[in-house]
Amino acid sequence: KLVLTTLNQTGGSLPGASLQLAGNSLWSAGDWNSTAGAAASIAAGTTLTVNTTSVHDFNLRTITNNGVLDWQAGQLRTGNGGGIVNAAGATFSDGANNFFATAYGGAGVFTSNGTYTKTGTGIPNFQVAFNNNAAANINAGTLSLSGGGAAGAAGTFTVAGGATLSFDNGTYTLANGASLAGAGNTVLNNGTLSVAAGSANIVSLTVNG
Repeated sequence: KLVLTTLNQTGGSLPGASLQLAGNSLWSAGDWNSTAGAAASIAAGTTLTVNTTSVHDFNLRTITNNGVLDWQAGQLRTGNGGGIVNAAGATFSDGANNFFATAYGGAGVFTSNGTYTKTGTGIPNFQVAFNNNAAANINAGTLSLSGGGAAGAAGTFTVAGGATLSFDNGTYTLANGASLAGAGNTVLNNGTLSVAAGSANIVSLTVNG
């Protein structure tokens, strides 16, 4: 395992072994593409800031955030089972207004067991599965989900007034007890929105397709 007290990556590649960030770090450019099974983690009490318009690739790697992952700019791209796990008690801050996509074949996934907060006024598009098991707060702009996914029994999407949660493709499943809440807009534009069993709490829903 490669343990770094701090990282300021402006290019190059961090392949191979598992990676642990033990202090506040900055990922401006370069990639974390790896071999199957190699993980990466952000320690509790620390922040990884992802910025600049560069593409941030992590094919085959799962990043577990135990602190704060502050996505400010640039695309996030994974594939072949890679993804991000936002752990319980952690925060994923989304102000990038960009794509979280698969670019290497195979599936990718974003799983939040902590808090996801959308702060940017634009439209980020999650083309990977978006699994929400805790609190997802859409405070501004539009969160576009086009890779499907699921909300667990404790999964809540809270959409602030003037903001939008948009289901744009794929199949999204709500577990019994999941909720779509808030004064903002929740829209089904394409794909399938379903309740696996029991009932979900939906304040309002506009079905366009």
